[in-house]
Amino acid sequence: MTGDGATTTTTTTTAPAREPSRGGVSSKPAPGAPPNRAPPFDNKRLAAWEKQREAWTAAGRAGGLMTEARRRDRDRRPVLSADATYDDLLTSSRPFSAPVPLPEMVEFLQEVWDEEGLYD
Repeated sequence: MTGDGATTTTTTTTAPAREPSRGGVSSKPAPGAPPNRAPPFDNKRLAAWEKQREAWTAAGRAGGLMTEARRRDRDRRPVLSADATYDDLLTSSRPFSAPVPLPEMVEFLQEVWDEEGLYD
């Protein structure tokens, strides 16, 4: 009130409340999403990877997946002679004529150990 008997009124306006900042994420909801909720995360790269992995594993199960190295190994002549013995390989100090592929060496050792009763 003022001294002359007139009354005054004061009007105050408040700004609409703002949501707290979320580190650069837009506070606008995605189209079709409920208000004030973030849309679910859709990992497109993971979905593409899973699809590609399924294709690879399906081809492998079907026997259709053969790498160039596997084809080369399959078509390569054996490095170890068929009549090579364990002693021939261990007592010789000369190097092999070519690198021995691991599957070939494993097969050779399995045969030798089986003959000697060491591999059951």
